[in-house]
Amino acid sequence: MGRAGAEGRPSRCGSALNDRRASLTSAGEAFVRSRTETAATQIRQLETNCKEFGIRLFALGSDRQGIIHVIGPELGFTQPGRTIVCGDSHTSTHGAFGALAFGIGTTEVAHVLATQCLLQRKPKTFAIQVEGQLPHGVTAKDLILAIIARIGIGGGTGHVIEYTGPAIRALSMEERMTVCNMSIEAGARAGMIAPDGTTFDYLAGRKHRRDPCGNGPWKLGAGSQATRAPLTTAK
Repeated sequence: MGRAGAEGRPSRCGSALNDRRASLTSAGEAFVRSRTETAATQIRQLETNCKEFGIRLFALGSDRQGIIHVIGPELGFTQPGRTIVCGDSHTSTHGAFGALAFGIGTTEVAHVLATQCLLQRKPKTFAIQVEGQLPHGVTAKDLILAIIARIGIGGGTGHVIEYTGPAIRALSMEERMTVCNMSIEAGARAGMIAPDGTTFDYLAGRKHRRDPCGNGPWKLGAGSQATRAPLTTAK
């Protein structure tokens, strides 16, 4: 962006962090992998870029630094109805919350930072309904692997998959995240699960459940439909 002379469009919705080139000591302290100078240089450059363009950074040593597809839900950034993009194919994880979330390339990341927009082709839709209950010892990972075995590794190509049915509704949020995460292994663009009481119970009390884009916090309305609570009445 700097070389192109783009200033970037200010946004409270974006965040940055290092989760691939950093690790934790046994004491939980963040450190930079010292195997290559390249990793350390990239971390320092990210810090410089975020400061220059006004992007919120969860730097090493922050109590909010971690794996991006984990801290988004844990901190309450991931919310129903949001569009979430990231330079990682498994951004589809966030679809477990009823968000449209998908991975993008480096050039597209720059485009989003500069314009807060992204040109996309409308994907096809693919509903997968899972009936019954998972037997004891069968996990969400087993479930999504069975789905992939059924439809094939290219079965979801060009589609956004929505997972529905009693077996899906019975899953915890962490299990739903596992299912949506592996939509990519089925070739899909993204995976989604409609929000329900389990979703809103998980988000309740999260640090950033007040939408960082300026809207009110989510709450569960009549008929398990998502509504927004006015900021003036939110606790």
